[in-house]
Amino acid sequence: MARIPEMILGILGGVLGAILSLVVLVTGGLFQALFGIDLIVYLAITVLILSAAGIICSLLVNFFPRVMGVILILLGIAIFVCLPLISLPITALFIAAGIMALVRE
Repeated sequence: MARIPEMILGILGGVLGAILSLVVLVTGGLFQALFGIDLIVYLAITVLILSAAGIICSLLVNFFPRVMGVILILLGIAIFVCLPLISLPITALFIAAGIMALVRE
């Protein structure tokens, strides 16, 4: 069965996550330059890596729906842990794609 909605939700979440991480990376770079706080830069790089992994998982959801569903849910939770307040839409997209991959037949 074609799992196009899961792919669309995952790719959309990955692209939004990448854009968000780049915005946070620039903002974190300013904070690092002004105040010496560099933790947000590392969190933004982590979100960028997790978003790329989410795009890859959403492309593979047709072949391994159960495994990729679990991985998408875990990626959504990990992104929420890295950037809690501003990553809620990305987390919701990844978790929705993961649950849809798990329950759809």
